[in-house]
Order: sequence, then C-alpha cells, then structure tokens
Amino acid sequence: MNDVTRLAEDQLRYARVLAFGTNAGLGVLVVLFGIYVLGVVEPQVAHERLPALWQLPAARFLEEAGIADGWGWFVLLNRADVLTLVGIAALSICSVPCLLAVMPLYWAAGQRMLFVICALEVVVLLSAASGLIGGGH
Repeated sequence: MNDVTRLAEDQLRYARVLAFGTNAGLGVLVVLFGIYVLGVVEPQVAHERLPALWQLPAARFLEEAGIADGWGWFVLLNRADVLTLVGIAALSICSVPCLLAVMPLYWAAGQRMLFVICALEVVVLLSAASGLIGGGH
C-alpha cells in the first residue's frame, strides 16, 4: 500500500471507535425495539393511538402523548416506546467518543489546532444535546 492510500493512525482510531459505537448503538436499538414490539414493557402511547397522533404537530403530539419536551422523555424510560429512544440517543452521540479518542494523538503530534477543533466540537455537541443551546423552539 502506498502513502496516498494508507490511512493515518487518527483515521483508523476514529473509524474503530465509530464502528464499535454504531454497532453497539444499533444493537441496543434493535433489542429495545424488540421489547417494544413484543409488548414486554407497557408503552406510553398505545399502538392503536399512534396513527391519530402521528399526523399532529410535534408539540401537540407530545402533549397528547403525555411527554414533556426536551429531555422530558428521560423520566419515562420505564415505558417501552420511550425506552427505544436510548438507542437513538446512543447513535446520535457516537461522534463524541470518536473525537475524544483522536485528541491525544493530535496533542502528542503537536497538532494543537486539530486538538482544539476536536475539543470545541465535543463542547458544542454536548451543549446541544444538553439543551443549553438550541434553535429557539
């Protein structure tokens, strides 16, 4: 393999962490969805109510379903339909461990700007996920 096609160590590390995270997140999502579909745990919204609720705007859907907006779903993790959101949340945050994994490589290589960019990305992603910053809902 020549230098042009060889992947850099940071790319390989990022890819390994991303592969692990997405596979784990997908596995969690499949298991939790199975729990929901099989009726192992009671859902927050009964299956027969879903078609009527799906046509509502998001705010009205949440109101009718009895779910608070933002992180309000977190208190309903004992409900099967809400529990599936854990898998979605896991998948949505996969880039954070990837960035954290390559940051030491950038620091050790003296690539301070790449280190700072990764750190800022982590801060922005975690801030957005926390609800501290948003689009004015």
